[in-house]
Amino acid sequence: MPSRTILIVDDAASSIAALEEACAAVPGVEVMGVKSALAAMRILGEARQPICAVVTDLHMPAMD
Repeated sequence: MPSRTILIVDDAASSIAALEEACAAVPGVEVMGVKSALAAMRILGEARQPICAVVTDLHMPAMD
């Protein structure tokens, strides 16, 4: 099964960890977690393979 990538964006490390654990249980899913919207935008702009889904906090520092 081809790998699918999910990007998790949240300033709370505990939220990232919980979502990473849940998503990693799905076969064929690679999970990336970042703590800032700027890091997420950089990853999205530089990704060599498509990011299939983005799960994000609605209120991020420096982006609200």
